[in-house]
Amino acid sequence: MQVFRGVPERATTSTVLTIGNFDGVHRGHRALLAELTAKARALALPATVLTFEPHPREFFAPETAPARLSSLREKLELLADCGVERVHVCRFDQKLAALTAAQFIERILVQGLSLRYLVIGDDFRFGQGRGGDFALLQQEHPYQARAPAARGRVCGYGLRSRGIAPARRRQPRRAADARRRAQAGAGSPSAGFLA
Repeated sequence: MQVFRGVPERATTSTVLTIGNFDGVHRGHRALLAELTAKARALALPATVLTFEPHPREFFAPETAPARLSSLREKLELLADCGVERVHVCRFDQKLAALTAAQFIERILVQGLSLRYLVIGDDFRFGQGRGGDFALLQQEHPYQARAPAARGRVCGYGLRSRGIAPARRRQPRRAADARRRAQAGAGSPSAGFLA
């Protein structure tokens, strides 16, 4: 698996992409990543993840940010185990936080990653003030306002949203429970949760 710091100004190859923090890479994440890798194979493009460091919650409110389920190194190993071919670790800082949703789409997704297909969780938000969502990705492209097509068609990418809740178990385990164990120092925060 290739790991890149940040996103280039101009991509050299197109990508099939998902975006998220993937803290712990639980069963719901794995289902989303399986869809990502299947689509990437079908399009003969790299299965790519865009993730952020630090976690946006750690950037905006470090004192109330939840404990991590996995370190960056562990996250990368888990992503590789799921068949991800490329990961872009984007530094979450004031500059990135200030990008509007439209700027994020244009600069990061279209120019920087040459997005061909995007698979996101149904709760995904992006851009300044979390102003962007799946519905915005489907809207008319702001840079070609006269075009009647959806933004994805104008920019040349397809997209799909899916629920990422972990599969039900007889005894449900929640990420919040694992984080509480991690904050209390109770061994591996994700033991049994991520299987």
